Amino acid sequence: MKKLPVRKVIRLPHFDYSGAHSYFITVCAYQKACLFSRISGKRNPRVCLTPIGSFVRDQILCISEKYPSVSVDRFIVMPNHVHMILRFLPTDNLSAPSLPDVMRSWKAQTSFYAKRDFGAAPLFQRSYYEHIIRNREDRRQCALYILYNPINWRFAASGRRSGKSRFTGE
Repeated sequence: MKKLPVRKVIRLPHFDYSGAHSYFITVCAYQKACLFSRISGKRNPRVCLTPIGSFVRDQILCISEKYPSVSVDRFIVMPNHVHMILRFLPTDNLSAPSLPDVMRSWKAQTSFYAKRDFGAAPLFQRSYYEHIIRNREDRRQCALYILYNPINWRFAASGRRSGKSRFTGE
């Protein structure tokens, strides 16, 4: 019998993912297909969303509606991935959602409606990358990474890569 590969555990053991923390999240398109947007402009790159990308953006904006204790502080929809900073606000609610709960729900709902409305299936890779934001400087670096991601994408497309991401290693 063929052994299945063992999935790498990306969660920190003993960390409370439902507590008041912030996270830098990266979710990749299935097989890293460029489904969500394109980057146009050489001097001032800008993101031009596809219909699926607009839908993904709208679903990101709905996270705080579904989970009032979760704030989407920053995000960007790139051609084949999405970055977002999610901030979990302090709450007395014992049933407050955890990061895995929010991501599982968001990816499932977004994928379901994208398949129904656009025929796009599967939409995302199985997992997602997370970075626990530890302090103000870390938050600033994550926000700058999101801000400059279209420029970095243009560098990568032109072969003048600006260096590996400290977050994803790409």
